[in-house]
Amino acid sequence: MFFCSCVVMKKSHISKIRITQLMKTESEKKFDTLVSHVFTFFKPLGYKKKGNNFRLYDKQAEFGKIVNFQKSVYGNKQCISFTINISIYLADYEYHWSKGKRKSGENFAEASCVIRNRIDKFNWHHPIHPQWFDIKEETDFDKLKEEIDFNFVNAISYLDKIKTKKDVLYEIYTNASDLPDSVAKTLFYNGQKNQALNFLEQTIKRNNYIPEMMDKLQKLYQEFSK
Repeated sequence: MFFCSCVVMKKSHISKIRITQLMKTESEKKFDTLVSHVFTFFKPLGYKKKGNNFRLYDKQAEFGKIVNFQKSVYGNKQCISFTINISIYLADYEYHWSKGKRKSGENFAEASCVIRNRIDKFNWHHPIHPQWFDIKEETDFDKLKEEIDFNFVNAISYLDKIKTKKDVLYEIYTNASDLPDSVAKTLFYNGQKNQALNFLEQTIKRNNYIPEMMDKLQKLYQEFSK
């Protein structure tokens, strides 16, 4: 009886998956096809696909890269609006911004990344470089696919250049902008004292943050200068 019930449950689960696939709109099917198409570029590089994310994670160095297809909350089944995030994860940074509570490891979320880029950043020279794309039933899929492929040319090169934790730290030092206190801690506690101090000094000079954050940065600068 137990065996039979398991078989029934398994068949029921498979049936639900098939029903879900059949219920998808043409726009949803095009979106899924597009994501799978782009993954063909990343699979040979060692990336793993989960949902609308492609991840490559170095367990020893605790850093990773992610390509994330993000749907807009303002879209719907008939009109899917989406953007593509190209981001870099470092467990040490997540540890600092979460105040020591978390290191997600290989299942890290794009929102936990220290470097977060939208796809348009890599094709600024192109006359049309949108952050967001739309898929509707009448969308010319081949044309959209060609546009997306073009957008990924420089993005793939960018990701490929980041091969070690040292590369990630350099990228953080030169390009990170969110949560500067966590960025400074990440640099400092990874042996990058001079970079951490210079980062703090330049950030304090710009004075782009709320007073509470500026106070934190001043205190960190004094602490790290000892």
